[in-house]
Amino acid sequence: MKRVPRLLPCLLFALVALPVPGGEKPTLLVVGVAGQVDARWNDHRIGFGIRNLIAEGLYGRFTLLEEKQEITALTDAIAERAWRLKGKPYDFEKDIAALAERRQADYLVYGHVTLFATPAQSIEIPLVSYRQVKTNIRVEVTLIHLATGRRWTGEAGGSARAKAASMLFVIRDDAVIFKRSTVGRATRKAVNKALADLFAVWDPI
Repeated sequence: MKRVPRLLPCLLFALVALPVPGGEKPTLLVVGVAGQVDARWNDHRIGFGIRNLIAEGLYGRFTLLEEKQEITALTDAIAERAWRLKGKPYDFEKDIAALAERRQADYLVYGHVTLFATPAQSIEIPLVSYRQVKTNIRVEVTLIHLATGRRWTGEAGGSARAKAASMLFVIRDDAVIFKRSTVGRATRKAVNKALADLFAVWDPI
């Protein structure tokens, strides 16, 4: 039986330990979500919750920044202000310029909730009759490369059905429980579809 040279395991370990070219993920800052569609959604924790859904969907493709305290305070203030503005779309441009000056990330992302509706449908079955409500949500997500200013946008809708749909989100311990309400489930679907639409056109720089 031939002996394996002692140098061979060392060489193999060195090869495995080498960094993979292009393996470093770009950094990303999730700014906030604007929700100008329903005044009953004025609680900023809803906007924070949708922002977290977007962050979850981007995890793995980007390195999500653990911001310094002053950056966290700035993005939280933007997210709260953007969510609470009703009646017209929130303009993120000034916020983007302020964050770009700090050079904290390769990319920024923000979103808009652009549609909310709950049409009702009566279901008629022999001996059974009930009213089913379908909740529709539409979400737009925009990704910006800060160095070049290039943008990519994904937009999609999500829906959920129930016998009695609530237009309110369920919040526990300052966190939105999306699976506990019809509108929450519809929002999660819309965010996931919008991100899929975004990645279909995004060409990494």
